[in-house]
Amino acid sequence: MSESTPSLLNRTVLPAPWSLSIRTVGFGLLGGLLYGLLGIFSYTLPHSDYVTIRPAIAILVFLGIRFGPIAGGVAGLIGNPIVDLLQGASIWTFWDWHLANALVGVIAGLAAHFLRPATSARGRIIRLSVISVVALVFGFALTFLDLLRGESGSTWWAGSYLPTVGWSLVVCLPLVPVLDSGWRPPSPLTREGPSAPSAASSPASDMPE
Repeated sequence: MSESTPSLLNRTVLPAPWSLSIRTVGFGLLGGLLYGLLGIFSYTLPHSDYVTIRPAIAILVFLGIRFGPIAGGVAGLIGNPIVDLLQGASIWTFWDWHLANALVGVIAGLAAHFLRPATSARGRIIRLSVISVVALVFGFALTFLDLLRGESGSTWWAGSYLPTVGWSLVVCLPLVPVLDSGWRPPSPLTREGPSAPSAASSPASDMPE
């Protein structure tokens, strides 16, 4: 099959960056399952009843970057409830956090699509770091819906939002570049110039060569 004729697996029904295909949804579902299973390795922050450090959050950012906002969003939407279930909590208690996790993956995918591709190893790390910051800061902002459960604004801001974003950055800033390098090593980075499509900005181009 020629490169100009995509298979059914890769054929998209929506334009970029919202490319939707069986492959995209499949990566989202698999990523969500992986995120849910690895999410049990979470560590509750001191002086907090439920805010945790979760290394698996890097998976959501990575999926959004490599496979687009739909894959990242699906992974967050199904992965976070799995973590809650495995930890013995109801999936309905922190429903807004499920949406926030999904939004992290969506924003990572959108930022990766619109942010200019890197042309050096250093530029790649900076690009991934910027995407991580944007995705986490704006994605977890949706947890302000905690206020609907009667939580005060100051408690949400200082006790939930800031610790979650801060510790998630501590995790994502080193892990997202590692995951990205593992998927596509830095060696072919020279092909990510302006004349060649970037894998980070074009989810449909991520098939291994």
